[in-house]
Amino acid sequence: MIKLVLTDFDGTLVAEDILDIICGINGKEAESKKLNGDFINGKADGLVSLKKRVDFLKGVSLGRINEKLNENKYLTNGAKELFEFLENNKIKTVLHSGNIIPVLDYYKNILDISYIVGNAPRMKGDAIEGIELEDFRSKNFKYDGCKEIIEKLGIIKSEILAIGDSPADSKVFKLAGTKVVINPKGGIEKEADYVVDNLFDVVDIINSKSLKELNKKFHKLQDKYGAQELDAICNGGCESNPDICFVFMNPTSKNIASSKNWKGIKSPWIGTKNIWDLFHTLNLLDKDIYNKIKSIKASEWTEQFAEQVYENIADNKCYITNLGKCTQLDARLLPDSVYQQYLDLFLQEIEIVKPKVIILFGNQVSSIVLDEKISVSQVRKKKFEKEINSNTYKFYSLHYPVGNGRFNIDKTTEDLEWIIENEIKPLTHKV
Repeated sequence: MIKLVLTDFDGTLVAEDILDIICGINGKEAESKKLNGDFINGKADGLVSLKKRVDFLKGVSLGRINEKLNENKYLTNGAKELFEFLENNKIKTVLHSGNIIPVLDYYKNILDISYIVGNAPRMKGDAIEGIELEDFRSKNFKYDGCKEIIEKLGIIKSEILAIGDSPADSKVFKLAGTKVVINPKGGIEKEADYVVDNLFDVVDIINSKSLKELNKKFHKLQDKYGAQELDAICNGGCESNPDICFVFMNPTSKNIASSKNWKGIKSPWIGTKNIWDLFHTLNLLDKDIYNKIKSIKASEWTEQFAEQVYENIADNKCYITNLGKCTQLDARLLPDSVYQQYLDLFLQEIEIVKPKVIILFGNQVSSIVLDEKISVSQVRKKKFEKEINSNTYKFYSLHYPVGNGRFNIDKTTEDLEWIIENEIKPLTHKV
């Protein structure tokens, strides 16, 4: 699970070189760009070039710098949304740059960034005097500063994600288990695990990695509570703020993805037919995919087709999971005590995915998740709210839509149509 994000500044968090921009206050933007270009092209020493650029700011007040940045914050697309997500999910952040600390402080404040690593210019009152080579803590000051923070926090490499845009970020990338590049320059994409066009795409990367870590725990529980010859079935669909999260009981061997020979996604209902009637009726599954599901045998599902089905589920802003991920040989009822073993992990899953509305199918799942005795027939269209880690989520209890529950499929469909109309459409204007 990602606990710390290290992000570069110029070209990554902001779309322009901010030091060039503020050097323009003294009419030195062109000179600053040339010095920076010489460094990027290997024609000049990095610290010497940086010193000269900071010296261009002599006499510029901190107030004037803030005024200039208030005119245009130059944020990269998705930056504000990404840092809101990181703050809401209590993920620490480090902004590292060769830029001066007064500039980095400005962005620290507007984005609620946890730590900054930069350079402190010499000051005379509120005005910048310049900087000397001995003021830089080291040639690799960004790497050293980030490393110091990481050691202080006690966070390990696999829990760190780094974002950058150029070879200048290569050193800091060595501190991170996950490396993301935006607007790549100089071949840095060769070092990346992911390349994105929008910083908000990093949210999907973090959620996906968090779910993978969680799913490893579900697979370990299979040995204790599931059939030994089968694999656990976890989840699938839209992993970041879906409109609806559908929560079923537990999987059976009818899901062909539970076979240990299946190398594709381990998501609910793969190889089955009836449940997909509900998704098609609600316009949450495209017609062509639905028709193929209905026309082929379970053994004719391929790993590629399963991916296609769940990509379509994700496109329709849905997420499908089970409370218990322990696959059984048949549809036997599991005792509450088994589901209770999955409850804390399920609540972590909800916190990662953050659905707008959560649908609990059946009395047993509803009672365990909501921690009260639930009879679905008595609470149709009733909204329950539950707080998880200071975030409040909306829940509805519905009749189970498969097995014996198919006798109540009309009620399930009616309730879901009502929930979509009253909960989802007002928020999204579409499903």
